[in-house]
Amino acid sequence: ILAASHVVNSHQVGAIYFGDWHVDPHMEAYNTENWTEYNLVVNAEPRFEGHIQPNIPSWLNSAAENTPTGAQLRIDAATNAGIDFFLFDWYWYNEMNSSHYGGPFLDGAPEDGFLKASNNTMGFALMWANQDWVDLHPAKAGWHGSYRTGPDDTRTRQLLMYDGFMNSSTYNAALAYVVDKYMTQSNYLKVETLQSDGTIRNCSLFSFYQAAYIVIGTGSLQAANKVLADFRAHAAAANVGCLHISLMAPTGLKGPVTDLKVDSISQYGWMKTVGKTAFPYAQYSDVQKEAVALWQNFTSEYGVPYIPSVSVAWDASPRCIKQEAFVDIGYPWGSTWRSTPTEFQASLSMARDYLDQRCNSQSKTDICPPLFINAWNEWSEGAYLEPDEREGNARLEAVKAVFG
Repeated sequence: ILAASHVVNSHQVGAIYFGDWHVDPHMEAYNTENWTEYNLVVNAEPRFEGHIQPNIPSWLNSAAENTPTGAQLRIDAATNAGIDFFLFDWYWYNEMNSSHYGGPFLDGAPEDGFLKASNNTMGFALMWANQDWVDLHPAKAGWHGSYRTGPDDTRTRQLLMYDGFMNSSTYNAALAYVVDKYMTQSNYLKVETLQSDGTIRNCSLFSFYQAAYIVIGTGSLQAANKVLADFRAHAAAANVGCLHISLMAPTGLKGPVTDLKVDSISQYGWMKTVGKTAFPYAQYSDVQKEAVALWQNFTSEYGVPYIPSVSVAWDASPRCIKQEAFVDIGYPWGSTWRSTPTEFQASLSMARDYLDQRCNSQSKTDICPPLFINAWNEWSEGAYLEPDEREGNARLEAVKAVFG
């Protein structure tokens, strides 16, 4: 247990990891044999003058992420750049095993790759992307802007692959699996966490993507908070210790976020933070300025500590069906922005200064938070640190220059 004020000389830096870059039988069944999301990336086309597409991964033909060899390649590149942990996008749906309250989906990268790699001493944590899984591979006509608001909303039923509104029994089964399968690993990430008595403990980090889905799926705020309390109790009983439960909270969304009993909030990336940006292309520097200015406000706005994020870029156009015009009608159509390596390094430097300020403060109501980078490999959304054929390792070198 730590005192509530301290001085640190290094920071916990993590990259968000999206694991749809290997052949998954469920995705293959909806698409074609040996399909991966690389199919969208390598076939992307420029949608407007000056648009930089396609962006071809340097590791396209290297060992897959769901193999120990493929994971080792990624772990080495990340740790050499000063990245301390992966925050894996993680999924669980009833459709995976309806008789036993669901099962994991798209888990090849963490389970078959990362955990079995010979060099997996790198830290890791999970972010449950607890929302509908919709067919946007590519997104077809009528899908844009139509995420369901509840289980009875039929707007996207024809494109819905897996139902994100899950009940308490499904949440309990999934979170017990998280504790037993992942949090018992010696390299599962622990971060500073405020305790009710004013002390700080290092607790296992777990993030949820959608606060509203928890409340709506379980039926009430009381039921949702009981799910979280049971999660903490299961971790304690399994000798994992305390939990640090975080929510990915878009700007301005309170309600379920402020009412759930959690330890911090964050954002998946700046596209969830900033307001409307220029279409079809916004200057990264403008997005950066707005996003960084908001960092100081989030802790006071939500009443819990804030974990900052830095974005590399944003361009979801590879997920847009090419037969349709590229217009500003909602995700995945919409504004794009892209950093140069120099601009991205500047964002990281701003994040380091912000972390220094937080971590060296004497506040008794704050923590020294980690940093999330969006993203390690969100290729179909334009946000990646992995090397590409155009700029090589430039973004990894930027991370190393600031945090290495």
